[in-house]
Amino acid sequence: VEVSSTFHAHEIQEYCLPNRENQLFRFAMKVTQDCPVSIQLSTSKRDAYFKLEVLDHEMPVAGTQGRGHGVIPVYSLLRGSRATKGNTIAEEEEEAEEEDTSVSNVEDEKPHKYILQATIVRDSWPLRTPPGPTSP
Repeated sequence: VEVSSTFHAHEIQEYCLPNRENQLFRFAMKVTQDCPVSIQLSTSKRDAYFKLEVLDHEMPVAGTQGRGHGVIPVYSLLRGSRATKGNTIAEEEEEAEEEDTSVSNVEDEKPHKYILQATIVRDSWPLRTPPGPTSP
């Protein structure tokens, strides 16, 4: 077992409002080396329910739901290519262990394309303005 003691924190502090599709934000993540990540999200609206997801080619690979705060405790971002068979990450790792001696087909692989996105759920962050006083 290899243990890494290297730790790097990258804080993104943004002021975001949900759009019409209730998407709070969407960031592309470029991976230069394999690394485990821990992702936290806190919203200024403490009673807002949200879904925080890591996507790889638009398919969810990690995620959590929260109210005001949520955490994805750990996920390994991989720099290399992935198989395009549509398997889950666990299935791909299992197959890789079984096929250690085989040569992979480059046509069946494509690089990871990670996206981090947060979406407001349960209509918990309404953007409608309350009706104001009417003029006579």
